[in-house]
Amino acid sequence: AASRTAEEKPKRAEVFNELSFHMLDYLGSRAPYGSVSFEERDGCGLEAITAWSSRHEPFKLPDDMVSFYLEFDGLEMSWRVPTKRGETEIGAIRLRRLADVDRSPIDAEENDDDFDAVAAFCFEGRSSLGRVCLVYRDAARPQIWFQDLACRWHFLAASFTNYFRLLVVHLGLQGWQYAYTRHGLDPITRQWMALYCPERLAADDALLHDPAPRHTLASSSDSSSPSAADPA
Repeated sequence: AASRTAEEKPKRAEVFNELSFHMLDYLGSRAPYGSVSFEERDGCGLEAITAWSSRHEPFKLPDDMVSFYLEFDGLEMSWRVPTKRGETEIGAIRLRRLADVDRSPIDAEENDDDFDAVAAFCFEGRSSLGRVCLVYRDAARPQIWFQDLACRWHFLAASFTNYFRLLVVHLGLQGWQYAYTRHGLDPITRQWMALYCPERLAADDALLHDPAPRHTLASSSDSSSPSAADPA
């Protein structure tokens, strides 16, 4: 892992910084006493994309996800801030290497009425929080869904691009995906969001109390401007 400053970003970190609306610069300005780590990873080759599609036929990666993996073979980025217990990790973006994006059991709850998937592939997950999957209702047009620790599924975004945007505007804060569930954010996540991305917290609170179907709300909110992650 490499720590960066505005003057000395490794090549992959520079690309990520551009794609993430200068998230690394923003974190450096908002958390100057913390630390950010970014693991340098080159992208996959086309042969790896083809091999993945062959292995999981008839399911293919969507074009935006192919573009991402050609640039990065997954992501490993985290940020920490000083607390009374020492430096504590409060945010991270950990997207699996393509070779590790495997088919996952669906394990849907009976009350997941809107969830009628035929296949799910986990590309981001933590045992203590849940998992984010590329979900197929048929062999085309996959969406991004979150499975919480109770095995309930929640719609997050209509595309990988929109999910990546949501990931960025939430600064990778641990547990942010719960804003798109009936439970809402936990108190600790809310505290960090109030400090580092208050505009996004306000938007998520409005989302939680809106009577419209949650999959409609998430679909519209994931295209919002990532101003919360933009340095002033």
